[in-house]
Amino acid sequence: MKIPCFVYILIFSLASLTSLSFLDAATDSISQHDPEFSDGIKTVSGEELKKMIDDKKSILILDARKNNNGGLIPGAKSLPYNASEKEIKITLNAVPKDMVIVVYCSNIYCPVSGYLAKRLSLMGYTNVYKYPDGLAGWLRKGYPIDAEPTTNGK
Repeated sequence: MKIPCFVYILIFSLASLTSLSFLDAATDSISQHDPEFSDGIKTVSGEELKKMIDDKKSILILDARKNNNGGLIPGAKSLPYNASEKEIKITLNAVPKDMVIVVYCSNIYCPVSGYLAKRLSLMGYTNVYKYPDGLAGWLRKGYPIDAEPTTNGK
C-alpha cells in the first residue's frame, strides 16, 4: 500500500511541533547562568538587567538584531550582529574595554546575540554578557521598551 506524500508531511510536522514543545520545556529548566548554555559568554537574567537599568548602572545595552521591529530595551543601541569591525568601533568609540556590555536579540532561540557577544569578547571587551531571553522575554515580563532605535552613539 502506498502512503500519500501529505501523510509524511503531516507526520513530520507533528514530530517537529512535539520537538519544539520539548525544547521549550528543556530550555526553561536550564540555568541561564550556565556558561556552557551560553557558548562561554556570561548571561544576565531579565530581572538583573531591569535592576541595572533602574539603578542607572553604567552599562551598555546592544540590540544585535538586523532590524529593530518591536522596539528596543530602554537605553539600548542598535548594533547588528553582522556589523563590520569599523561599525563596531564607531558604536563603541568611547566605551572602556572593562565596561559591562549586555547584548540581546529576539528571543531564546535567536543565536545572534551570542555571535555579537563573542565578537566583542574577541575584540578585548572583558565584561560582555548576553541576555538570552531577548526582546520577547523582556516583553513577556511586562517591562517597558523604547520605540526608536539608537545607533552609532546617537
